[in-house]
Amino acid sequence: MISRVLPPDEWPRLAGTLLEGVWPSLPSEARVLSVEQDGHILGCVALLPIWHLDGVWIDPAHRQKAAVGRALLVQTKQAVAEVG
Repeated sequence: MISRVLPPDEWPRLAGTLLEGVWPSLPSEARVLSVEQDGHILGCVALLPIWHLDGVWIDPAHRQKAAVGRALLVQTKQAVAEVG
C-alpha cells in the first residue's frame, strides 16, 4: 500500500470515487492525495484552495445607505475576476 500525491494526468483514474465528477473542475493548485495498492485507488481526497468572503461588515450608521454596500460589491467583483 502506498500513499502519494496523484499527478493531474492521472486524475481520470478517480472514476468510481467521490471525486469522479469533481476532478475535471479542480484548479491546477489542487492536490489529490491517494492511497493505492496494486494500481487500485483505495482512498482519495482533494486538497484545494478556495476563495471565501468572510467578515463582511458595514458600519451601522451606513447600513441603510447603498453606497458602502455597492462599493464593496464592485470591489469584490473586481477581486474575484482577478483571482479567477
